Amino acid sequence: MPKMGHLLLSVHIATFLTALPGNVLAFHALLRQVRRRHPTPADVLLLNLATSNLMFLLALLPFKLNEAAESDRLPCFPCTVASFLTCLAVCTGALFLAAVSVDRYLAVAFPLGYYVARRPRHAAMASVVLWAVSSLNLGVAYAIEWWINKGDGGDGAKKNNTTPVPLPPTTPRPSLTCYLNPNADQLGVLVRVRLEVFVVLFGLPLLVCCFCYVNVVLVWARLPNAGRRRRLRAVGQALGTLWVFALCLGPYGVCRVVGAVRQDDGSGWSEVALLAGSFNACLDLVVFYFSSAAVRSSLNSCFKRCLIRAAEAKPFITIR
Repeated sequence: MPKMGHLLLSVHIATFLTALPGNVLAFHALLRQVRRRHPTPADVLLLNLATSNLMFLLALLPFKLNEAAESDRLPCFPCTVASFLTCLAVCTGALFLAAVSVDRYLAVAFPLGYYVARRPRHAAMASVVLWAVSSLNLGVAYAIEWWINKGDGGDGAKKNNTTPVPLPPTTPRPSLTCYLNPNADQLGVLVRVRLEVFVVLFGLPLLVCCFCYVNVVLVWARLPNAGRRRRLRAVGQALGTLWVFALCLGPYGVCRVVGAVRQDDGSGWSEVALLAGSFNACLDLVVFYFSSAAVRSSLNSCFKRCLIRAAEAKPFITIR
């Protein structure tokens, strides 16, 4: 495995170990909140966002560990499923971030109508629609990739019309990736589908988030009786969400546009873009913290318990 591959794997493992405990805690807090009698629509949307983060973490790391093992190349079907789940989690996370921003905008800009008409079942129905839209768009893209792979004669050595030969111990093995080598006609279809996925699952959610959070900050700034803490919470939520789009989801979506412009499959930079997308699971904790009182309470209590246990664990020093 090349040095760059070792570096990427190390970052993926560090992201997994950092993001998994926080997302599990947020998922548990939001699930308890949703199971109560009067959950809010934001709780339902944030629960789905935490679910997409956990799916991303659990689908990505085993896939990368298999690549690091430098064993045989994954068969086509497991490779496609793992890649589909990873992309589904990233794209669905972008849609739910946009849905949370719409919920916050309606609550601030139209408070009376929002509090009269809000129902948790509306958020649940919207969640089902968002999962369906993301699954259908990515399903079409991966169905085309599957068709391309079958058209090229299968996976692994069959795609390149070569016979697998055992490598000597001193010979570096090829990079274990799942990207295809489509011909010109197939690439034209694949690039157009990926560009449509970028517009629907990245471009539109980004525009919605920018519009909603800019207006949320402006409304809070105009309210004379708004508390300083509530204003800072609104600004923190807006900056956290836009930071997630810029740092994490942006590179993952831009690589699709660059691939469409350059007319290639984007395999040269998709690994780095996926690495940036993995930080999404970490930075979403900022959105959870500023958006949900249940998550704030759980994180604060967990932090206080850790401090108490650290203070109680006094070292025993024996002087002879």
